Amino acid sequence: MRDKRSRSRWDCASHHTQEARGMTVVGTSCPSAAAQQRVGSRVVSGQVIDIARFEAIDPVALPEKNEEGLGDATRRALLKGKLVMRFVIRLGAVALAISALLLAAFPLVRPFGDRTPNATLVVETYASASWVISHMLGALGFVLLPVGLFGLYTSLRGGPVENRALQGLVLSWLGVGLFLPIFGSEAFALRAIGKAALDQNNVDLLMLAHSTRMGPQFGFLVSGLSLLAIGAILTGVAVWKSATLPRWSGVLLAVGLALFLPLLPQLVRVVDGLLIGVGGVWIALSMLRQTGAKD
Repeated sequence: MRDKRSRSRWDCASHHTQEARGMTVVGTSCPSAAAQQRVGSRVVSGQVIDIARFEAIDPVALPEKNEEGLGDATRRALLKGKLVMRFVIRLGAVALAISALLLAAFPLVRPFGDRTPNATLVVETYASASWVISHMLGALGFVLLPVGLFGLYTSLRGGPVENRALQGLVLSWLGVGLFLPIFGSEAFALRAIGKAALDQNNVDLLMLAHSTRMGPQFGFLVSGLSLLAIGAILTGVAVWKSATLPRWSGVLLAVGLALFLPLLPQLVRVVDGLLIGVGGVWIALSMLRQTGAKD
């Protein structure tokens, strides 16, 4: 009886091996792997495993003698996935912190002489080195922001706010992509106009700056900042409801990004930058602390 049982098990193993290779097997009483899966069983290395029996068991603990190799591979895959996720979160945290600091520095370095009615002062502002440097700081800050938000989304993945965090990431990314080119236009096009106006002693060239700002780029600016504001609010809500990150850190970052408006007065712009800086660094430190606690 035992020999028959062993022979039957060997026949089933051969049958399923041939079936997995795409061969059609006829004249056998052994049920197919697909049929066994339909009735709640699984074929592993030629043996029929009752799924219901192992339902509540961790996949790493499932393999026994004949599945030791599969168990090691599963463990390695899980470990690799955890290490990759931890790296993404840490990279995102660093990117978010640097982005927040750069966006906080932008209104502090940016000259606001272009807000005055004095045409000569406006020309000198456009032609200044601080005008270019400040806009490059802001541009780099927004380049790093989506990387930081992706790390934030990764840290919230698998939780109750995963969808909200993903929505905030996508909308913010789209918003940044729409208005980021405007930083280049402001930094280089307006500086070229300012230098030309100074060299030619002709402030009438400032009309070119007005045409540049109110041309097609104005539509990109409005749509981009709108998407960024909505994405920032969704991200702030995700952080607030996450129960794993400081609630008010998300509020500070969301308010700062939502109010990143070029037409606001200098004092408001500076305060707004500080909100982004504090909120972003706060979230980043919390993300790093969480990954450090899991080591």
